[in-house]
Amino acid sequence: MYVTNDPVALGLVVSFARPGGNATGINFPLAEVAVKELGLLHEVVPAARRIGLLVNPNNSPSAAVTKDVTAAASALGIEIGVVRFHPKTRR
Repeated sequence: MYVTNDPVALGLVVSFARPGGNATGINFPLAEVAVKELGLLHEVVPAARRIGLLVNPNNSPSAAVTKDVTAAASALGIEIGVVRFHPKTRR
């Protein structure tokens, strides 16, 4: 399996240490990575007080990323401007 959300929170596995059953896969924690990127950006440009976050509302991990980044930004005294875009589909 390949999941971008927390597989424990989703109920797919019991824990990372002891997932139980026969589950093999990769977890790419997008929200945690986005929060880390925000922290690095804050270190590079500490005077920035407003930062934009571009998200695709059709992408399910976007909600978790938006929530976590907004919370982390608030703790840093940064305002997040969320811009939702809808990519054009090619047919």
